[in-house]
Amino acid sequence: MKKMQADIVIVAAGTAGLAAAVTAAEKGASVIALEKGGHYGGNGNLAAGPFAVESRFQKVKQYPLTREQAFKIHMDFTHWTVNARLVKTYIDKSASTLDWLEEMGIEFYDTAAHGAGMNYTWHLIKIPPGKPKTNGGYLVMDALAKKAAELGVRILTKTPVKKIIKVGNRVTGVIAEDMNGAEIEVRGKAVILATGGYGAYWRAPMGIPLHGDGLHMAQEIGADVTEGTIVSMLTMGGNAPPAGGPPPKHQATRLIQSAGCVFQQPVLLVNLLGERFTDENAIINTPAGSNAIAAQKNGAVFAIVDENTKNYFVENGLDYVSGYGILKMGGDPVYKPADFDAEIKEIIENGSENIFVADNLKELASKMGVNKAAFLKTIEEYNEACQTGRDNAFGKAARYLRPVEQPRFYASKRVGMPGGKPEGIRINYRTEVLTKEHETIPGLYAAGMDTACNIYYDLYVNYLPGNAYGWALNSGRMAAENALEYIKSK
Repeated sequence: MKKMQADIVIVAAGTAGLAAAVTAAEKGASVIALEKGGHYGGNGNLAAGPFAVESRFQKVKQYPLTREQAFKIHMDFTHWTVNARLVKTYIDKSASTLDWLEEMGIEFYDTAAHGAGMNYTWHLIKIPPGKPKTNGGYLVMDALAKKAAELGVRILTKTPVKKIIKVGNRVTGVIAEDMNGAEIEVRGKAVILATGGYGAYWRAPMGIPLHGDGLHMAQEIGADVTEGTIVSMLTMGGNAPPAGGPPPKHQATRLIQSAGCVFQQPVLLVNLLGERFTDENAIINTPAGSNAIAAQKNGAVFAIVDENTKNYFVENGLDYVSGYGILKMGGDPVYKPADFDAEIKEIIENGSENIFVADNLKELASKMGVNKAAFLKTIEEYNEACQTGRDNAFGKAARYLRPVEQPRFYASKRVGMPGGKPEGIRINYRTEVLTKEHETIPGLYAAGMDTACNIYYDLYVNYLPGNAYGWALNSGRMAAENALEYIKSK
């Protein structure tokens, strides 16, 4: 068996793993990172930007959010069910992590929010001329990998870790497997797990599958590991795929431009019973909206507009600019849905199980499969509210009350991901892995989405956007610093 040794062994070279590797190497430690895939970065290559509070970008804009306020927002949102000291440590570190990335050549061009009433903590990565105009996470991963190489970090790709070595109660390394299937023993004074959890369970819009390798290995040596379930994050329009299922015909991504933007506005929503169930403006808050939709029959509802409302949006612009705050991930903001008609025509011609167009309301109800009598009554009551400017059912603001009365009529099926609990390895505020008895496993640390359960309870905290990517970066740095303190103490 081939044998290797370093001060710190890092399992995976994604966002948290690379951040940990560079941090440790900057402080003089020898580092080996073992990556299961054929390339570094993982889903971090597709991120748009990290969370930060009290950054220089926010100060220039005189954006008033403080670290203490952000901490309270996070803890209130999670009902104080998560590790408060860990969350506060992360938030306090976030601005310095942006400075750290800038020193490696990363540029940020603006801050963004996920939607109306949310905070501008998402720091968007600037794409230099000549680079692919997608989300800029790959620039951060490239910069970290380059810095790691300069500092002597060894990143071994196609080298999955199979087992954590534990001697007595102390972790002393890992057993990995090279691309030929030969075992490698990598000894270290500390090990950091950063494999990304089960990304497909709760936060995998990026598309790189994750299998919870770190969770499984930690559990084998006595760590407290939480098995996760699906967590609400987004409400999806159009042909949204079922959680964990194959993409259906004509995916929702076809609706990101004009058509999708219209159906994501606070327009009339009805469930399969043909009834309203909320003030539609509440759907703009994606976690709350997703829960409201998931609570309906079959977890499905329909967004409905008529020809007049569609024309209003085309001519005057959307109530809410498309995308998360000021831009859509991987594209430009949409202010006016000028291509609505062309997109709807293409969708219908290609066949869609979730977009419906009709010349009258009875026909629309039949196509949607809703209770026809209840639906027609709902339309009558809703149109009356629009005429009077007073929504007695849910108190919807008058500015968003637009009647459904002028043919043609359009409907888009929307689904909500039900609430659940994020998976993860239980850690303390020093990122040390804990047993079920809350005792530390000496020498073992964890960072990134391997530890989601420590900062999220049931919903992604999108009031503070960028915090999944930000957590991976910052917790990677934190884990490296804490591991080095542990090594020094021994």
